[in-house]
Amino acid sequence: MKKFIKILSVMLIVVGLIGCSGGKPKNVSDDVYDLGINALDTTKSFLDGNTTQKEAYTKIETIASRFPKKDKTMEESKIENAVLAIQIILFGSAKADVDKVREAYNTLKERLNK
Repeated sequence: MKKFIKILSVMLIVVGLIGCSGGKPKNVSDDVYDLGINALDTTKSFLDGNTTQKEAYTKIETIASRFPKKDKTMEESKIENAVLAIQIILFGSAKADVDKVREAYNTLKERLNK
């Protein structure tokens, strides 16, 4: 009986953890989430060598300009700030520091529960 309860407890914990990961974060509109996903895709394309730094910067700049100007939740502001960090790194020099881009990419990924 004890063994059954332990197994059941472990299964409930695993199911609970699986259910909590991924998906759109709470208090984030579909529009802001989609902008974040587009920024992730653009950044990944740059990191994979499929997009030039200039192309990635231009796309990220367009994405960043589409964020709402006011009435954002804290979570939406964090996503926007992560996108802006990528934009700044890509703009900062003739050759972007790939490690910094990757770090900003991972931060955005976390903000989007990806």
